[in-house]
Amino acid sequence: MGKCAFPIIFTGNQAKGNTMMTPRLDPIMPFEFSAGDPEEMVAAMLRIRRDYGIRRFAFTGPGIGVRIAGYPSDDAYREIAADILLAREAARNDGIEIGWWCAPTLKAGNSPYQHLVDIGGGASPISSCPLDPGFAGDLARRVALVADRARPFMSLLEDDFQLSNHPGFVLGCACPLHLARFALLAGREYSREELQTAFSDPERFNPELRRLWAGMARETMTGLAGRIRAAVDRVAPKTRLCLCQPGGADWDGDLTGAVARAFAGPDTRPAVRIFGAQYSSPDAGRAIPGVLGHTLYSARHLPADFELFHETDT
Repeated sequence: MGKCAFPIIFTGNQAKGNTMMTPRLDPIMPFEFSAGDPEEMVAAMLRIRRDYGIRRFAFTGPGIGVRIAGYPSDDAYREIAADILLAREAARNDGIEIGWWCAPTLKAGNSPYQHLVDIGGGASPISSCPLDPGFAGDLARRVALVADRARPFMSLLEDDFQLSNHPGFVLGCACPLHLARFALLAGREYSREELQTAFSDPERFNPELRRLWAGMARETMTGLAGRIRAAVDRVAPKTRLCLCQPGGADWDGDLTGAVARAFAGPDTRPAVRIFGAQYSSPDAGRAIPGVLGHTLYSARHLPADFELFHETDT
């Protein structure tokens, strides 16, 4: 049987106004096609199609192994495209659609570019800053490369597409690039230490400064999404891009709607896989009501033209 990258499926949902319509169950199954022999993986897909009716798969890659193996080259993405093409041809008579789950995005390993820096000063060893044009260009080019070569029915951008939910991070990126950008927005320079006090000290908390900082995070990710959309539009304008809503989306200026809209561009329908599961936490049971509450809130308040998917941890 083929391996899923994570125990998650996606189920389509549509909203009309503020009233949720009956869900249309058409899951997208994450599928680690590269985990075994191609013929065995195709056979596994066909068994899943026959036994469970699941017809849509999202091949995962390049995979979290890059955090150990190192920042991937374009060849890793060419291999993803080749896998999609091979599987689509082998399953062409079985009603199967194949997409791509781009995972990871920012957490793609030790890149030569500016890494994310926590408000406390610690640099992430695996996450790169979207304000570095070198990294942003790499990611946009690679998403477009897969779209051009493989024409996935949808490309889903992993939920590390944000600034505030990386290991050790809680308040976005405070690298030199972001501090310089914030100085322009705020009208003067702030050190990390000043911002940490303004955001974390109950006696000196500055809500207006915090909102400005969160808005900057949202604009950072929206800008990167727009750059990726533009690159894809040059080669495959009908390819849809879906945001896997990060668990830290609210910390980054409630980025979900703006980023999904930027991913869609003017010619495709916006899509969001809403965050809806709890992982690797000792209090996962107690967290379920809050997680599901956020899921339902997101489904109700995202724009009516968005296609919504729910993350279901089996």
